Amino acid sequence: MRKILLSILLLLVFNLIIGQTTKLENSRRTSFYTYIFKITDKEAKEIYLKDLKIVNDVFFHSVVDSFKTDKDYNKNLPKGHYLFAYAEEDQLVFELKSIGKLQVKILNNKTDLVIHLHDSLGKLINDAKVYLSDKNIPFNNTSQSYKLNKTHRQGLLAINYLGIPHTMF
Repeated sequence: MRKILLSILLLLVFNLIIGQTTKLENSRRTSFYTYIFKITDKEAKEIYLKDLKIVNDVFFHSVVDSFKTDKDYNKNLPKGHYLFAYAEEDQLVFELKSIGKLQVKILNNKTDLVIHLHDSLGKLINDAKVYLSDKNIPFNNTSQSYKLNKTHRQGLLAINYLGIPHTMF
């Protein structure tokens, strides 16, 4: 009788351990919420010039909003620079997003600098003044983009559209 009781007890403990392990394997690996922090133009410029590696707790000073990490953020943010941050396992994961009236898409073809500009409605902009570190980037009618051939240059991207300057760092 003791052996049967001991066997049942061991079987229950074993099932409990297996059940808990399975729950852990299938449990959430990220924080429930992603938080959005507004940062200053100066902080954004510093990140763009140096890298995201310079971000520390000082940058997380102005919480703007939050949303569930497993969902998309569908609200419109005012013009500015934002850090989207959440925890994944034991790491803080964050992404810098700059919001403006222009949508700037930089294409990487490993040879040229190719930039597509669109307004807030998605209309192609072909009459802006675009500069990379004070070097003019002309509009290329063939590719429908601002294109600087054979360049791997880095620097500040400045755009002037309708008399309004937009610095993209």
